[in-house]
Amino acid sequence: GGREFAELLASDGTTTRERTRTELARRDCRRVTEQRHDAATDLAAADDEETVIARAMRASEEVLSFDKSTITLKQGDKLVPAADSTGSPVDGSRPMALDEGIAGQTFQAGESVLINDVDATEAAAPAQPEYLSGLSVPVGDIGVFQAVATVPGAFTRDDLNHAELLMSHVAVSLERVRAEDDLRAERDRLAALFENIPDAAFSFELADGEPVVRDINSAFTETFGYGEEVVGASIDEYIIPDDPTAESKAGEFNERLHNGESLRRECRRKTTSGIRDFLMYVVPLELGAENVGGYAIYSDITERRERERALRRQNERLDEFASVVSHDLRNPLSVAEGYL
Repeated sequence: GGREFAELLASDGTTTRERTRTELARRDCRRVTEQRHDAATDLAAADDEETVIARAMRASEEVLSFDKSTITLKQGDKLVPAADSTGSPVDGSRPMALDEGIAGQTFQAGESVLINDVDATEAAAPAQPEYLSGLSVPVGDIGVFQAVATVPGAFTRDDLNHAELLMSHVAVSLERVRAEDDLRAERDRLAALFENIPDAAFSFELADGEPVVRDINSAFTETFGYGEEVVGASIDEYIIPDDPTAESKAGEFNERLHNGESLRRECRRKTTSGIRDFLMYVVPLELGAENVGGYAIYSDITERRERERALRRQNERLDEFASVVSHDLRNPLSVAEGYL
């Protein structure tokens, strides 16, 4: 009877222990999930790559409880360490070829690796000999995350799953900030180009068929005499002459721009110093499609047109003079011809 009681007691103890372990595991999983969600929110709010990496390493330590971990990112033909956890030694990571070791295998295949025993893993090439187990997780297609331990079998399949989920957020955030950096750099280059165009230029959006100014360059102010007062207003109200024909043509131009046509025309436009002649070149944001905006460049050709008009007047006077001379010479020539 004593033995049966002892067996029953042991069975109850085993059941209670397993239930307790299951509950603790469930609580730990819930904690990791909640903390990972918070970490993902922090990553999504990061404004630059350095901040994303720093927050990823903090989550590795505080959420996943990895003492020694690193993130390596692709730079040229190498995987270069971007950050190490605070528990890692100074030389705990090193640059590697894209196909070197477990990191290279992870990067090339895009698949995670769980290593229970480094010594029994042929492809393993740890940076330190005391690293005896680890896990390796791809960071999108731009890098690799690795965690290591100095004892065999330190990581579980759950650890790997949590690391994969965290690194998926890291990859999205890194790709986002890189895209934003590229967009910002491109925007800065366009802004510099826009400002340094020697001719008057402005960017616009079409609102109810009217070109509303979004930005102007310095040359526009120098040429037309208008400044920030035109930003946010229809440019036609400022530079289209008070002429029904000019207004009609401006409406036609706006309609063609809306339909995705580029325009190159000579035209007359109003400035604060009077009417001047321009070569107008307007480019929509997208050719061949309905557009909501674009860029306009005006090259002042007033002096050239004035020279052309002066030359035309001179030619007209020469034609008139030739006609008069021809008429005046006709009678004397007829007399001379008669004598001859």
